[in-house]
Amino acid sequence: MLRQISLPKQYHLPDTPLIKAKWLNSATSASRLELLARKHAQHILRDARNEADELRSLAWIEGYTQGIQKASQTVVDYVSNVESATSQLLQRSQLQLEKQLQQLFASEAGIENILALLAHYLSRDAITDYKAIVSFPAYAIRSAKSISDHFKQSGIDVELRTCQAEELRVEYGQEIWCCNFQRQPSQLAKLAIAASFATLNISERLEEYRQQAVESVLE
Repeated sequence: MLRQISLPKQYHLPDTPLIKAKWLNSATSASRLELLARKHAQHILRDARNEADELRSLAWIEGYTQGIQKASQTVVDYVSNVESATSQLLQRSQLQLEKQLQQLFASEAGIENILALLAHYLSRDAITDYKAIVSFPAYAIRSAKSISDHFKQSGIDVELRTCQAEELRVEYGQEIWCCNFQRQPSQLAKLAIAASFATLNISERLEEYRQQAVESVLE
């Protein structure tokens, strides 16, 4: 015997759709636009990051270069200051030496010693019947006897004369020997400083230091 089956009542479908097709199309388009926008934004962010990295690299390189230049300039300035200080030191040393030599040459003891050396030098080529005429500052008159004795002991007759000039003058045979108390010490001081400068090799040492400093900065 067949059982009776009850069917549910059919619901009435509305005449108008709940979701219109154009709305679905619009939603799909919006999703695509959102996806495109995200991709575009990702590209923009990636390009921005790359550009930022490049700018940082350029800034680092520029800063490093400026740092090298500044360090190099600092080294150059330091070496220049050392050279300037060395030059000033040599100038002061020369002036001090000139002053000391001038005082030595102009002193009575200095005059006596210089003429004693000259008498010994002239004795190697003593000229018979020739007299040495020696002129010296009047303030050293107390050394006259000692000066005369030095020449006589060297086998040279001598005639002493005093003068007001700051110099020594010796005439012997065809030769005339002069020593100015201002000019001669200056020349001797320059020669002495130049010889000391060459012995110390200051220029070469400064050049070596400059090369070492520049190389250390470049490293």
